[in-house]
Amino acid sequence: LQNATNGALAGLVGVTAGCSVVDPGGAIVIGIGAAWVYILGSRGLKKVKCFGADGKWGTGYIDDVIDAIPVHGMCGAYGVIMTGLLATKDNYARAYYAARAADCAGLLYGGTGGALGANIIFIVVDVLWTSFWSILVFGTLKTLNLLRVDSDTEDIGMDASEHGAAPLKEGGAPSIAMSDSAKRTPSLDPAVAMNYSNKGGKKKDVEDI
Repeated sequence: LQNATNGALAGLVGVTAGCSVVDPGGAIVIGIGAAWVYILGSRGLKKVKCFGADGKWGTGYIDDVIDAIPVHGMCGAYGVIMTGLLATKDNYARAYYAARAADCAGLLYGGTGGALGANIIFIVVDVLWTSFWSILVFGTLKTLNLLRVDSDTEDIGMDASEHGAAPLKEGGAPSIAMSDSAKRTPSLDPAVAMNYSNKGGKKKDVEDI
């Protein structure tokens, strides 16, 4: 189900860049390709190592639970590149500037390739810009020990500690029922709740279903 829904979203993301300049046939090609970009990107991303829970490089893996990077990042970049290939002169002239349509059309539709080159440069600059500020901001937070929550909050889950959502058992059933005084941090089970409370957490009581 996740692949189906994210695959559909990937197609929408992929065609966004070129929606005003590609023909319906080109849009179909982009959409089908975007689904594969998402699937392969998601699988590949799970193999990329990063800092682990111990703070050491290479002991952890990127944890993109909703596949935001493959769907929005990879499929977005793919769509920008495909626009440089599949944009038509007529559509570009109607959407933007008729005088530049011959130069800015997709490479496969008689364009000079200038649009494709500009789009690739745009992607590279965008990745560099985003990476620079992400490393600066999140690197600073990591250095100041402000990037991660404490281990007890991780055990319970931030859906519970920050949003008051009850964690789920295997199969999707809520693992606990929250009393009024426990709405902030329901726990996975009473034992974990007691442990969390004893260590200074917010959890005070839990009622089993």
